[in-house]
Amino acid sequence: MMRQTNWWVVVGRRWLYVPGVFVLLLLGALPRSSRAQSAETKWRVVGDTRAVAWPATVARPTHDALTPAAKRLLHHLRTAGYYFATVDSVRVSGATGRFYVRRGPRVALGTVQLQTDGVIPADTLRHWLRLPTMQYFRPSVFAKRVPIVLDRYAARGYPRAELRITGLRLDTTAHGPRLRLTLRVQRGPRLRLERVALPDDARTNPSFVRNVAGLQRGAPLRRIDRSALQTALQNTGLFASVGMPEVRIDSTGGATLFVPLTEAPPGTFDVVVGYLPPAQGQGGQLVGTGQLALINPFGGGRTLSAALNRPAGRSSTVRLQAEAPYVLGWPLRLGAGFAGEQRDSTFLTQTFDGALGWSPTSSLTVSGTLRYTRTRPGPAGARLRDGRSVVPQARQVLYGLLLRYGRPSATVRPALAGWFSGGIRQGIRREQFRRVLNGDTTTTRRRLRQLQADAAGRLSVPTFGQQALVVGGNAQLVLSDAYTTDMLYRWGGTQTLRGYDSDRFLGHIVARALAEYRYYAGPRSFAYAFLDLGFVRRPELRGRPATAGWHPGYGIGIRTQTGIGRVDVSYALNPTDSSPANGRIHLGLSVTL
Repeated sequence: MMRQTNWWVVVGRRWLYVPGVFVLLLLGALPRSSRAQSAETKWRVVGDTRAVAWPATVARPTHDALTPAAKRLLHHLRTAGYYFATVDSVRVSGATGRFYVRRGPRVALGTVQLQTDGVIPADTLRHWLRLPTMQYFRPSVFAKRVPIVLDRYAARGYPRAELRITGLRLDTTAHGPRLRLTLRVQRGPRLRLERVALPDDARTNPSFVRNVAGLQRGAPLRRIDRSALQTALQNTGLFASVGMPEVRIDSTGGATLFVPLTEAPPGTFDVVVGYLPPAQGQGGQLVGTGQLALINPFGGGRTLSAALNRPAGRSSTVRLQAEAPYVLGWPLRLGAGFAGEQRDSTFLTQTFDGALGWSPTSSLTVSGTLRYTRTRPGPAGARLRDGRSVVPQARQVLYGLLLRYGRPSATVRPALAGWFSGGIRQGIRREQFRRVLNGDTTTTRRRLRQLQADAAGRLSVPTFGQQALVVGGNAQLVLSDAYTTDMLYRWGGTQTLRGYDSDRFLGHIVARALAEYRYYAGPRSFAYAFLDLGFVRRPELRGRPATAGWHPGYGIGIRTQTGIGRVDVSYALNPTDSSPANGRIHLGLSVTL
């Protein structure tokens, strides 16, 4: 064993020998006047009859401030290789303080002995620890690598494993002092998940949370990333708030995962009413959209929605959608939808959608989709024009892929966030229409190849204080061997291109880029100014030439949270409006159930 060196303490102008004692006792015994003599004390370290500068300072040298300073000093010395360093005493005089330390020998790590329980081989543990022998032993490096070993044990179902230093011995060798270190791993009990617990008033089924966490009841409890689980639950959009999950262990080795969360409202009812100014000899018109959305019905994370849209004229559309995030406990997202459109007496279209997706993360979903569409001409669509019916009777089957990253959510404050969704489908459309040939009316059939694609995305970027810039866009296209009116997209209105009448434009390629500058006046309230830039391309139809053009729209709006729900008011114009009185006004109300 190495011989310890005697230490001396500076007292006034004399050197006196003082035996080493515990630093905490000395700190507690300091006179109160000497612990509070200056606003900022500079420390010096005295050892081996030498004084060296110590850069640490404290605002006031009180008992609570001296103790952390002593700990930082010991950390500094042990990092330099003085593993057995201790603090003998401390003295504060004016703006200068002195620590009197016993450094002991500077030791290097010699041998490391590992005592394991067989779960993980000793050589593997030694590789994970990577403790370099014949180098100065640094406890801080060792402390950083211990969690690596414990995480490996937790991943094998032993979250209560411990790694302890059970032996320290200092050997004298020809090359200097060497530290012999003995480590012991205690794996602890192998825990199993008994149940998932939620607050008493929660509607959510605990099996949904278990599926999000990727856990199975009765299985060994492996390492749980609680922060990742919290984020995954928040990303579902089903909860108003999610606290940090807790693992509670009983005496029998069973574990309960408790997740503190607050449910979001069970649903919303949205109504948007718009006023269109007089145009083309017609008076002003009221248009509107209503949507009912049920959030997390029956507690399984499912969503149901129904929407009815009443644009200008004698047209209407209806849409129904349902989605389940898990199928038999697997992260498979199952969705179904129906959309119907009646365009006055011209045609009636019914579309059935089905999708099966996989969610490798809580933010990403990749789905395969199948779409079946049936079109029937109405009285006006069945009329003959230029020797053939205006709208054919058609059936089409399309298949493709959908991608969704992130999820649109209610904005509560300026934050960097975004989402994207897009899909592509292809298939065959079979048409049947009446045609006049040589004075006789016959039925003609044809087969068309068709491709559909759509994309949408938003990005919110904080700017100054309570302000944010939101940019994004929407796009849809259909490519076909031939085109009819019923397969084209209708563009215009508050949902597609603001500043224009609902369904004003008709095209097979439609797109919109948008920018909004928002000023937040509250957690869920903001005023904004917006600019939309739309592009519409219409193909050649029955002798009518193809057209393409850009269509800008701009305006202002406000969104505020009231006692009855969220209220949206917007005012939009386009460059062709002759006066501000021709602007479009939309009023939206979202009521929580």
